[in-house]
Amino acid sequence: MMATLQSRLIRGTSVPEDNTAKYLDEVKKGKPRRFVMICKGIKILSLIAYKKGTVETYKKLAKTNGNGQFFHGVIDGKGENISFKLARSDGYEKPPGKELTLKDHLKSEFGMKFRPEYKIVDELPDVPEDDDSASDENDAERVFDTSDYQAKLDSLASGIKAFATQFPDRRVEILKPTKAVKDFLSAPSEAMQAVAKQALTKIERLVGEATGKADVSHEAVSATDVVGRLKTLGAAIKKACVEKPVQKNELLGLVKIVKDFIAAPSQEGKLTAEEALDKISVLLAGTRSSGDGVANPDKKKWTAAAKKIAPMLKSALAEGQGDTGKMRAFFAFAREKAEAGDYQPALKTLAKLKKLIDEASVVQDSPRAQWESATKHASFQIRRLQTGLELFSKEMENAASKINPKYVAVVKHAFSSSIAISRKLDGVIEQLQQIPTTQAEIDAMTTYLESDTVKSAEGPNPFGQDVNIVESLRSAARVLKTEITSSV
Repeated sequence: MMATLQSRLIRGTSVPEDNTAKYLDEVKKGKPRRFVMICKGIKILSLIAYKKGTVETYKKLAKTNGNGQFFHGVIDGKGENISFKLARSDGYEKPPGKELTLKDHLKSEFGMKFRPEYKIVDELPDVPEDDDSASDENDAERVFDTSDYQAKLDSLASGIKAFATQFPDRRVEILKPTKAVKDFLSAPSEAMQAVAKQALTKIERLVGEATGKADVSHEAVSATDVVGRLKTLGAAIKKACVEKPVQKNELLGLVKIVKDFIAAPSQEGKLTAEEALDKISVLLAGTRSSGDGVANPDKKKWTAAAKKIAPMLKSALAEGQGDTGKMRAFFAFAREKAEAGDYQPALKTLAKLKKLIDEASVVQDSPRAQWESATKHASFQIRRLQTGLELFSKEMENAASKINPKYVAVVKHAFSSSIAISRKLDGVIEQLQQIPTTQAEIDAMTTYLESDTVKSAEGPNPFGQDVNIVESLRSAARVLKTEITSSV
């Protein structure tokens, strides 16, 4: 998240911000933007789009979400059809992963719908740093209706306070998106509108952690897929109401449930609407497959299996366990087959989906996953400490410049020792991202956790950013060691 503090204090530049939603919105308008990405297996850990700056700066920012294989290139295209281009000259010979996973990541993380593709090219497109068009410059002249955003932020105000009180060490997580929404309200623009939408989704999820009342899924509640399913079934519903009048009232009752959700989307309502659509599909499939009045015997198996796997899928998606894109694709395929009355492939696909969810759950609870979780949390706390130091340094520097410009150099010199510590903490983060795989490596890591360098970050500090990382890292290391010892 941060380049070395010393160089940035000297140049007077700020910490790079993650404005990916804004830059993705600009790509929609036909403006190419650079990107960095970190993948671990088939999962995208981090994706950041940017316009200016060095690859190394944004690589460090991306790595705060975890260590993995690094990719970088240029995004271009227009509308929903965009390409993530990587250059052969940078050593890339194949795409980072599946495009379906990328599509799912863009939707779940940024609330944006794209039809993305990966391309390996000989030369990357240029990214002009002065491509702000007249339409962008006149953006401020547009009239934006911000009332819904203001009302939503007002409704979340008490939850925001509850989160900050309940999780004081994570206040920055909710304060940053709250500021993004307020920035949009004070200076509305199309680009900031996309950022504000993403920020509200994150605020809702965090508030849900504190209150247990808000939606804690990673996606905003959308009625688009429900509307699509209802339209697909529309003609069959009308036909069934005519041919099977005994089912008419039941079908129309289920349709009303779906339409009620479409009129007022909510997470609970979406689950109810999807259940209603599943029941409609079962009724229609029974009608289609029973010319003699006898329904397909597999439909009951499908209904029971789908009902059983639905909460397991919801939990896996909410926790981000495994290949969520593949899980969604499996469930969508199974549901499509069931709606067509073809239950055998639908049931087989559900069985594959359950295996995928079970495997993801095992991986999530593995000693390796526990270590990765502990190091990720430690990296977050250290980065937050570094940010606190930098912001305090800037405040002191600005205050000194207002009193007497010559004091600025004095302030910089006074903070030189703190800057040196911050640079050492960069090394701590790099060290923790290495997963020990042998007893010797675990013993060495345990010793490293007792070093003065690591302990220098532990505990309270003058910037109000308490850091507690050593004990959770020790615990994760012990679990790793136990697994290795038992396998010998």
